[in-house]
Amino acid sequence: MFFQSGQGKLANPERVVAFFTELGIPYPELQAPFVGATELVCGALLMIGLATRIASIPLIITMCVALATAVEWEGVMGLIFTDEFAYIAVFVWLLVAGPGAASLDALIKRFFTKRAYA
Repeated sequence: MFFQSGQGKLANPERVVAFFTELGIPYPELQAPFVGATELVCGALLMIGLATRIASIPLIITMCVALATAVEWEGVMGLIFTDEFAYIAVFVWLLVAGPGAASLDALIKRFFTKRAYA
């Protein structure tokens, strides 16, 4: 999802700049392509399971900014039921637990672990 979102932001930067301007985000001309590239690259890394823990961090930050600027929520219960909060929870879990067994991270780890003992 973030890969596609990043593609959309980079394909139509004028619209994203206008939206960021409306939200009052500083320097929207710089922030829009930065957020688009972050979502594209980090989303792609998560899809293939490469640098999973590192890729989670910028996406957590992006979702925190979205909660602070673009999402309307009231109280703690309102916050918990936002999509952005759910994404943050998943990214924090990936940051702590790391990638699964089918990820490139795990494949690389297995490869280098076998070579170390060979």
